[in-house]
Amino acid sequence: MKITRKLLYVMLVLMVLNVFFPVNVFGSNISSDSLQFNGHSYKLFDMDFTWYEAKAYCEKLGGHLAIITSENEQVFIESLVKNSNRKVFWLGGSDEFVEGTWKWVDGSNFVYSNWSSGEPNNEYNEDFLVIYNSNSGRGSLGKWNDINNEGSIWKASSNKGFICEWDNVSNINFNNLQNISATGIPKSAFEFNGHSYFVYEQEMSWIDAKQYCERLGGTLVTITSQSEQNFINDLINGNKRSNYWIGANDISSEGNWQWVTGEKFSFSNWDKGEPNNQGGNEDYALIHKSTRLWNDGDQYLGFDFGFICEWKFVIKR
Repeated sequence: MKITRKLLYVMLVLMVLNVFFPVNVFGSNISSDSLQFNGHSYKLFDMDFTWYEAKAYCEKLGGHLAIITSENEQVFIESLVKNSNRKVFWLGGSDEFVEGTWKWVDGSNFVYSNWSSGEPNNEYNEDFLVIYNSNSGRGSLGKWNDINNEGSIWKASSNKGFICEWDNVSNINFNNLQNISATGIPKSAFEFNGHSYFVYEQEMSWIDAKQYCERLGGTLVTITSQSEQNFINDLINGNKRSNYWIGANDISSEGNWQWVTGEKFSFSNWDKGEPNNQGGNEDYALIHKSTRLWNDGDQYLGFDFGFICEWKFVIKR
């Protein structure tokens, strides 16, 4: 093709524009503070959320709270936070299930850390990870600390933010970003002991129900005490399904029941003779509305089944 002088001029202009005003790879809904490193994408948010709320928000956008697994990634994250007016940012680390055993939100163990001197110390029941920026006053740029879910030592709304990470750019869901609330909790959800619960009547498999709750930033319900069991009994009373999926399974090891959250399976409410793994494939827990007792079932027992989602926080009203 013959390149005319006019076409050459247009091409040069486009090249210059691309150098000084690069195309945003995320599309028009992504602001300029969304950056990439090692094939992952990251974005700072300056909203004053609890750790659980920030976790849910990132997951609603198709990502997760940021995970730092190397010194290079640490240096990159420091470059993101150092010019912010927030003092700390939530990261995706927690030891809420086993004190001192820190894990990332994807379930992986820490292979890299950058704790401040004397941290983590669990001084005030502190199970969640933050990273300091250069203006923190309590720690130097990039250092980590453990604080509680509410971030009580950073009460001012201007103090906290969080960082979302996407492992694959194609997973990003920034459609109508400004209209997405902090949580996926229905406004009519019920509250108990600082958690939120909602009963869904849709018929679906255990796996699909699990994924449905997780897309909303929650989990299938985990019942860890008699008082919570009593609350769930009242919650399903009067609902239309005969059975409801709950968040326990023994997929990994027959007879070794586990909650989807990793919480200790220290409470149970099995029906007499259950769980019995009838047919050899009953790996998923359900609760009967009529008896309020648990049973194990095949995940595809979708007939007359609903499910219960739980969030480890409540809606700010």
